[in-house]
Amino acid sequence: MFRLLAFAAIGFKLWMLVDAYRRRAETYWLWIILGVPGGALLYLFMVRLRDRDARAVGHQILRFLASPTPLSELELNYRESPSVANRLILAQGLGDAGRYGDAEQHFAAVLETRPAEVDALYGLGVCRLEQGDAAGAVEPLTQVVAAAPLYRDFAAYPELTSALMKSGRPEQARQLLADLTKKYPRLPNVVLFSKHLIQLGEIEAAHEQLRSALRDHERSPRHVRRMNRRAAREAQALLAQPREVK
Repeated sequence: MFRLLAFAAIGFKLWMLVDAYRRRAETYWLWIILGVPGGALLYLFMVRLRDRDARAVGHQILRFLASPTPLSELELNYRESPSVANRLILAQGLGDAGRYGDAEQHFAAVLETRPAEVDALYGLGVCRLEQGDAAGAVEPLTQVVAAAPLYRDFAAYPELTSALMKSGRPEQARQLLADLTKKYPRLPNVVLFSKHLIQLGEIEAAHEQLRSALRDHERSPRHVRRMNRRAAREAQALLAQPREVK
């Protein structure tokens, strides 16, 4: 009986892995299914099943599993074992806690040892931006975009755009997003670029871009439409705004 249950559990996990691959779910789901106890069941509720109540329960479980390690524990781990890895984890925890000045120091120290560490470059840029040093944020965020454009689902692009705008370089920000949508013309990226165009007063260009992207969105496979439905709603909301909004 025990062996039968074990085989059933393995089969269920393989089924969820195949489903995640076929629907092109986010890569982290593969790791959750494989490595988190109950991960396959979590994927079933949050992704495969479309029932709203099931998804709500799944989100609560995911929040519980992803609850951050207490900052005091991260600080203790670093004091007891001051490795570069522990310092990077501490810096990320400090940033998440809003202690951007302390986090910036640790990110900078990590980069002295690992100058190409993308997590540290991104963290340093965000910390500087949060502290009002937009000009200082540009360089590390530019390095992230150059070395790993897909990092955290293109997370460096809105941060770098904000840094460029706040440091008085709107055209450079425009070119950054134009290059992004040319190379990676996914709907969320088009929405990001269109919002920037609207901010610059180029409303017609933004609306034309949004309408074209929404047409492509409607022709996309169902799993892609489901993945980008939030961006689609945002695109529709931007098109519904009065033309004089800037």
